[in-house]
Amino acid sequence: MKKLLLVAVLAGIGGVATAKQVGMQTAKTVGLHFLNSRMENNALQSTSLELVYTSKAANGTADYYVFNAGNQAFVMVSADDQVKPVFGYSTEVPFDVNNIPSNATGMLKYYKDQIEYVVANNLPATAAIKTNWEYLMSSSNVAQRGNAGVTPVLPLVTTKWNQNPLYNQLCPMDGTALSVTGCVATAMAQAMKYWNYPKMGEGTHSYNSDFGPLTVDFGATTYDWNAMPSIITANNTAVATINYHAGVSVDMSYSAQSSGAYVTEDYSPVTNCAEYAFKTYFRYNTTTTRGVNRDDFSYEDWVDLLTNEIDELRPVVYAGFGDLGGHCWLADGYDADKMLHINWGWGGASNGYFDVEGMNPPSLGTGGGSGGFNYGQHAIIGLQPDVMGAPDMYERALGNNIKENAYALPTAIAAGSTVNINTEGANLHVTNDMDFYSVALPPGDNYTVTARLQDATSTSNSNTYTLNAKFAMSTNTGTSWLSYNDSTAAPLSYNGGGKLLFRVAPIVVGDTGTYRLDIEVKRIPTGVADVNNSDVAVVVYPNPASSVINIGMSDEKATIALIDMQGRIVRNTPATGTLTSIATDGLASGLYFVHIKSGDQTIVCKVTIAH
Repeated sequence: MKKLLLVAVLAGIGGVATAKQVGMQTAKTVGLHFLNSRMENNALQSTSLELVYTSKAANGTADYYVFNAGNQAFVMVSADDQVKPVFGYSTEVPFDVNNIPSNATGMLKYYKDQIEYVVANNLPATAAIKTNWEYLMSSSNVAQRGNAGVTPVLPLVTTKWNQNPLYNQLCPMDGTALSVTGCVATAMAQAMKYWNYPKMGEGTHSYNSDFGPLTVDFGATTYDWNAMPSIITANNTAVATINYHAGVSVDMSYSAQSSGAYVTEDYSPVTNCAEYAFKTYFRYNTTTTRGVNRDDFSYEDWVDLLTNEIDELRPVVYAGFGDLGGHCWLADGYDADKMLHINWGWGGASNGYFDVEGMNPPSLGTGGGSGGFNYGQHAIIGLQPDVMGAPDMYERALGNNIKENAYALPTAIAAGSTVNINTEGANLHVTNDMDFYSVALPPGDNYTVTARLQDATSTSNSNTYTLNAKFAMSTNTGTSWLSYNDSTAAPLSYNGGGKLLFRVAPIVVGDTGTYRLDIEVKRIPTGVADVNNSDVAVVVYPNPASSVINIGMSDEKATIALIDMQGRIVRNTPATGTLTSIATDGLASGLYFVHIKSGDQTIVCKVTIAH
């Protein structure tokens, strides 16, 4: 049994260094070019950056530098060109040296250890690291910065909660001061606020703390999510309640200086940890919610696991260990280089993007354990409300919730003709209600489907609706969903027919009211994608494809992307004349989307890879 107690003691966000030093001025140039690649209008000048912190080894050699760009950004640059040049940055806040989050301090120590390890062992830079340094040294490259094959996901979590003051209003007194909430409780509370769930908890729990027995009746508590703002500046009972309940649910070891608890069941020597509490007291999905360990994955698989979670719009409760103890935070977005966006739970301080690979560079040993700096990293993934349903939900009789096979289209829709469906009069009328609609597309034909939700905040007709809602579409019986809120879904093509599922849910779990879902289905000739009456003819063949996908089109200047069911761009290429071929080697069998950008039109075709 691995044991890792996560406490709110100082831990950090750091960098990497080596035998060949990078001076402050050179690092400043690299930081300037990097930030300009991440900010609009490339507006920063050299004078915009100020050195605010230098991390040094025991012999006085610099490990890394931190530069602020006024009050709007910071960047962390390595002091040696044998390691990655940039491993952390923010375009949200400056780096406050006097208010470093306790969990962020541990990650800083993380990077510092790696830098000094590389220096001590004279490890050579990889070709990719050398290229990255050269790239960032040249200002002419700034505009092209970023990985065209990765679509960033902006931060999911909007709260900037802290461990104290105010947030710990209900925590036990430790002498003359209130105990802090603890990093685990803050991460849990912010994750639940993201979902605005549960409306009500389940069960009760008591344990003996250093301050006597602590008891919470979760099942008798209604959580007032609407009363919980992103930041509080005065006592707020609703916010204090969810933070305290999260703490009690994990047997928090409270104190005024630091409060500690465990995150995943594998690392916990006791029953009550965050993973257990989510499923037991807060009604999170017992099938999808689970703990995972960094040690069990290669670097690439670990990053893919975390970014896939974020693609599914699920924040990740992330934990790690350092010399000063354990730490917990949220990962809730990523950039074009797959640097994770971290919400430290420290009032927004130091929130930004940080390099996961920097925690265990390949040169320090693959996997976990010996030679690496994994520090017991682990996380909770699959965190979503139980009411979102397991896969068999669509086949169960759940009263008004399920409209199974509600719309069966005619078996002979003329090519080019359109069928319009709407759900005028639909409503969510009970707490925790969601509506599911199924549209059966007859086999043998190809279709383009466009959907739009009319609700209280956005409508394109003259009717009034009372529910603020969102909707999602699925082509694989709910295994994965494409989600939309107050927008028209991009037209999607479905080859060969099949069943489409549509899910309508309230923005705030538990809300009720009326809405209307509009669905437009158009039949198109087999092999041709016709989106928004596009005048660009597209043929995708063979389908299914085994070794190559051929795309024939009339626009020789289009750009083509192949996207998997997790929303990742796995191939990206300009059209090569009227026929473009995409090799499928290295791609898993399954369903993919071919996205074709032609002028101001986007054409989407579905293709199956079957090796």
